[in-house]
Amino acid sequence: MAIPIRLLGGPGHEIQTNLIVQSLDMQVDRGVSAFPTPAYMLKRFAIDTNTPRVTLELNGIVIDDEGVDNSYVSTSSISSSPMKTLINFGNMLPNEPFSEFIPVDLSSARTEPAPTGWCPVDEEPVQHAILTDERGLSAQFPTFVSERGLTQGSTSLIPVTVPMLEAVDLRNRSIDTKMSANLKFAGAHSATATGAFTVASTLTDISGLLAISSNPSVLGAAARLNIGDKVVNAAGTFLGDISALADTTVTFTSSLPTSISANDELFIYPKCFNRKNEFIGHVTSVTDSENTSTTVVASNRSFTAAAYNIQLLTLTQAEIMPGDTLTINQSNNFMESMLDGRSIKLVPSYWLEDSSRNPKGSLCSIDNAMGVTNMAHIGIKFKFDASNTPAVLGGFGSTAQPSLTYAFTPYSRNFAGMNDANNWDAIINIPIKGLLTTDGKSPSKTLAGLFAAAFTLTGNIIPSTMSKTFGTGKTLDDAFAIYTNGPIVIVEQVYRPDSTIEHPKVVSEMFERLLRPQIFQVSSASNVNAAKSAGDKVQDLIGLVSNAEKDIDLFRGIQIPYDSLITSSGVSGVARNFFLTFGDIPISQKGSNQNTRAASQLMNQFILTGGEGGNADNDGADSFFDKVLDAVVPDDLLSIFSFFGDLLEDIFITLDAEPHGNDGGIRIMPEKLHVRYDAGNKYYAFTMVLVATDFVLGI
Repeated sequence: MAIPIRLLGGPGHEIQTNLIVQSLDMQVDRGVSAFPTPAYMLKRFAIDTNTPRVTLELNGIVIDDEGVDNSYVSTSSISSSPMKTLINFGNMLPNEPFSEFIPVDLSSARTEPAPTGWCPVDEEPVQHAILTDERGLSAQFPTFVSERGLTQGSTSLIPVTVPMLEAVDLRNRSIDTKMSANLKFAGAHSATATGAFTVASTLTDISGLLAISSNPSVLGAAARLNIGDKVVNAAGTFLGDISALADTTVTFTSSLPTSISANDELFIYPKCFNRKNEFIGHVTSVTDSENTSTTVVASNRSFTAAAYNIQLLTLTQAEIMPGDTLTINQSNNFMESMLDGRSIKLVPSYWLEDSSRNPKGSLCSIDNAMGVTNMAHIGIKFKFDASNTPAVLGGFGSTAQPSLTYAFTPYSRNFAGMNDANNWDAIINIPIKGLLTTDGKSPSKTLAGLFAAAFTLTGNIIPSTMSKTFGTGKTLDDAFAIYTNGPIVIVEQVYRPDSTIEHPKVVSEMFERLLRPQIFQVSSASNVNAAKSAGDKVQDLIGLVSNAEKDIDLFRGIQIPYDSLITSSGVSGVARNFFLTFGDIPISQKGSNQNTRAASQLMNQFILTGGEGGNADNDGADSFFDKVLDAVVPDDLLSIFSFFGDLLEDIFITLDAEPHGNDGGIRIMPEKLHVRYDAGNKYYAFTMVLVATDFVLGI
């Protein structure tokens, strides 16, 4: 008589394959080494490290399902798993606001006269000369554009261009960028001196001699410098990193490396930032590049973009993307403008499963806003608005809260564009003004909170005149459940389709190119009770054995039933599943006496925490999302991979795992699969070799 067995895979038993096994071979090899003692002792010893290898060889047939077992469905706790979308705003935005940065006052910076540079072109934004012009008057640095992508800590030399400007001939010489803060030391100090160093009470401005006491909020050291600035003398010798500031004192993090004299000026190297306002490094020079200039076409005019090299004092402190906008000694507040008007689009799973359920009753041919040119879905756009300040950043009134700008009513917007999903989408406005400039507010964490807050709108997103719903209702919480952890937001779809459905992309190509968001999506999983043919099952076996991802779609459990008399209350046997245990547990729990779980009951969740035994829970799809919510995520998180992707964590969790007993089955990994089909048969014959395993370390 054949044995029905069940293979299980997926983080929540989403993958289930029933097989008919005609023969079953179980082999337990303890790996014992036995040897006799020498000479005449005639005693034999064995080394037993308790490292058994358990293999299972299954031989059987795969047949068609006759249909869905309705009684099983009604009593089963198994359901299809929901779609999930994870957005890491920490990868998209800086983690600290830029408002605390104070540019060095260049009003009296004194360097050797240089040729007038960065000359503006007519009808183009004005760019100023670098440091000084020939009259000795100071100006701003231009906005630079990085020629290539650079990783953190990769180099101290950044190739850049200045677009929309005529080439500037600096005669291949380097311009020293150290700048005077217009402050002088009041007294002399020897090398190794520490403490707060007093600055002179007066400074020389372009308007004349000024006393700090006359306007300390503008003229004082605390107003003109920043904590962390690198101070050098006139010769460029390093003096120290600023650790504390007052109106008339400067304190360094360590003792002076060299002596200073009274009236020595304080110079600093300016700071460089990327488009996210992340600190790149201190700039020591800007040099004319030997590379040929590039031609830039804008406003129907051709311009020469001059090429330069930015020299940093140290290696790059943050990542630079190709085409990144770099600023020196000035804010780089492009993020709000880049976010303004851009959106994250979510499509309810109820509509993804059946497009006739959406407001249009069908798919659209295009979605111009998302760059979709075929079979476009209608959804909800969460649109960022940089013209209004949210309440959390000091705003007030109705514009300070997320609001529904458009419901699903295309006719009032663009009747001619009925085949464009962009004209059907509901739009929820999210105010973000002040996101990067509010003291004490992390931009990435704040944006995550603002995005999550948009889902708390209680009104109907679908007009009452429409009969359409999100499955159970017309409000956002009828469609989505929101979970946040620091700068991370997880959107879980409420409706669970009975089939495997993937969510379309949630941001446009331009959004992705400019902000490079870190977004993970998990599709819905098909209902395990759906009927399958023999060919369906064979394809599942081939696909999932030949190309399985650890704890996402890898077969990890097997249930093999047997008839038990010892746990039966009568003379007839009851069905139980074979199981394995590991660790220090009582003898009684290893045998059949305690096997009281019915064979019809599914295995325990076999992707477990390390404390229970099983896989480290950062490896599965659903379990990965759960860990994101359970973990203490730092506010300065940049990449989820760096936080959750460490294999060493898996190893140490595994080594520290507690023992476990009867799970209602055996945890396995498929090692070999052989499938055979004979013409004229309605079944496939197979041979499968499985290896019992409690943990998986791998891809």
